[in-house]
Amino acid sequence: ATGKPAGHALYVGDRHVIVVRTLMALPPNGDKALSFRHTDGSVRCLTSGVEPRTFAFHSRHIGAVTALAISHDGTIVATGGYDGIVTVWKMPTSSSCVPWQVISSSLKHSFAVCALAVTSMWGVVVSGDVEGGIVAADMHTGVPLFAPKPLHCRPVSICLGLASTTVIVASTKSVQIMDISGQQISAVDVVSMHLPLVTFASVADTCHTPLGKYALITGHEDGS
Repeated sequence: ATGKPAGHALYVGDRHVIVVRTLMALPPNGDKALSFRHTDGSVRCLTSGVEPRTFAFHSRHIGAVTALAISHDGTIVATGGYDGIVTVWKMPTSSSCVPWQVISSSLKHSFAVCALAVTSMWGVVVSGDVEGGIVAADMHTGVPLFAPKPLHCRPVSICLGLASTTVIVASTKSVQIMDISGQQISAVDVVSMHLPLVTFASVADTCHTPLGKYALITGHEDGS
């Protein structure tokens, strides 16, 4: 991928992946990488090995794919587009980048999708659009499960817990922590705490900290 880093980070399995402006994501086995935000609406799959190859497939979106997420186990990929549609795919199990199978593509936002998270464990995809709308849906059918109160600004990242049903939705000014049913657990108001604007948020819920069972990790525009 080209371009300077955007400051977002993904934790996929035991891998720490830096996401850049021509965004890329890396499945857990590390044998392929996915790039998106191409103007032709494609997602490009780059294989590793002795003879690296690049495959491009049309994502079914009208316009560019603007968000992409991979499940923790690397079996599911969700794409969101400028057209507001969220599509869930089954990731090829081999080192090959084909074939891709559509699981669902019926979930639609009124505005472009800008943040995504998906989990095969709970069968849920959570997506956010540029106007602050958030929807959690069944990844197999696209049927909405709940829609929290819209954010006052666009979400910058959405993260799902690995060992829990925790959902983290972050905008530049706040971080909401809720469960998979949409019940809010807590919220962090960045402005009232006099913190720099948030650029991403993640959750580590497979370890025990002195303060609880999971840790909220946030990144800010000042690099902290």
